[in-house]
Amino acid sequence: MKRQKKLTEKDIINSNKVARFINSMHSENSRIRYKYFIKEFFLFVNEHPDKYLVDDYEFLELIDKKKISHKYKNDLKDFKNKLLNSPNKYGRDNKQPSIRTTLSCIKSLFTYSEIDFPTIFWQKLNDFKNIRISVTETPTPETLRKILDHTDIQGKCIFLIMATSGSRIDSVVKLRRDDIDLNHEFPRITFSYKNVKNGITKVKRISHECERFLESYFTKFDFRPNDRIFPMTRQNADYKWKCALKKAKLYRRDENTGRATMTTHSLKRFFKTNFSKANFGNNEQWADYFSDHISDLDRRYKDYDEKYIDEQYSKGVKYLLVYEKSYDTDIRIKQLQKDKDELKGKVKVLSDKTKLLEDYENKFNEYDGRFKEIEHNLNINLNPETPKTQNWINLFRGLIPQIFKLKYGREPTEEELKKETESFDKQIPAILTKLKGMPTDKILEIVKIEDFNDIPKKIKEYKGNTIK
Repeated sequence: MKRQKKLTEKDIINSNKVARFINSMHSENSRIRYKYFIKEFFLFVNEHPDKYLVDDYEFLELIDKKKISHKYKNDLKDFKNKLLNSPNKYGRDNKQPSIRTTLSCIKSLFTYSEIDFPTIFWQKLNDFKNIRISVTETPTPETLRKILDHTDIQGKCIFLIMATSGSRIDSVVKLRRDDIDLNHEFPRITFSYKNVKNGITKVKRISHECERFLESYFTKFDFRPNDRIFPMTRQNADYKWKCALKKAKLYRRDENTGRATMTTHSLKRFFKTNFSKANFGNNEQWADYFSDHISDLDRRYKDYDEKYIDEQYSKGVKYLLVYEKSYDTDIRIKQLQKDKDELKGKVKVLSDKTKLLEDYENKFNEYDGRFKEIEHNLNINLNPETPKTQNWINLFRGLIPQIFKLKYGREPTEEELKKETESFDKQIPAILTKLKGMPTDKILEIVKIEDFNDIPKKIKEYKGNTIK
């Protein structure tokens, strides 16, 4: 007789029906957990998944369907008893939530394979009366502060994001730099559909307290937009939390199950416990909304305005403060409002100054244009080669006999006239040089004089520039 081959873990995971079911999940972390639970179940029943999960279950004959259904139900009950009575890796009893989670995974596999049972069966299977439940602890703000004081800036950012947004740790460690936008009333974090449990992209808020730690973290480490800001696995983050707990002397295990009483999941409970203390008035479960404990259908129908969501978050966030007191936050908000009013005043003053500056600039452009016009005129009027200047020089030469007669009381001889003219011609460069050294307004007075007899007088009136 041929010996039956022993079923291995690899056979289970690589089976067609299990592989299709696992690959249908969005979250990598969920795929890992489901593989483990499904493997445990099929090792227990010792049957290959492709043969165990029959095809077309709902179309089977009634007798066959009853027979197979009876086998499935007994296997599930026996598997539950095995989990209840078998010790975990610490040699202690398994706790209720872990058993419930395992059975839920197996139920999902059956449902995916179109093998389902009445609701009453699943309800009874999840009945855990008189079963010991593992002890859990939820940190208070004071306790959480002690824990965070024993971790680095990276750990503070990870755990404060969880504590103030109600997020899971495996989603937080996958965040990238461009997932975080600090430019809002409350900073927003986008969790991609690839990294969340139900495969739907979500936008969450965090506290200003968490924001300041993130700003310090981003200043210390220069991340590019697509860089992961916490490049570690979920297990690394769990270990970081465990180390902080031990340093704060707050690490404890349940005597019966051997499980840690305060895990990173305690931060999700921290969020719900404290955020729920706020009085929202309309009895809406905003703690469930922010921590994803409402159905996706409810979330789609409750399409709130972003400003309204910020208002609701502001009511509960003060109960999540770790390093500040709520009254400190109220004072800070008033101070921020005061700073905002002062800033508005400064903006108005700056706006007025900007308008004044624009007026100055317009006047400067006007003066600059006038100056260029003046400069252009001077370049023409003070250039000996220009016709206008030549006309002046010729006119001065024509006035030499009259000037000589006024000076000596007689007409000049040809020799004297020639000598005076040569003397005048020698002084022309000096006169033009003197004009160039004078202020613009003085030169304008001179070049605009209609009576050329007044020109030497005006030049001599200019102090320090008299022509000998």
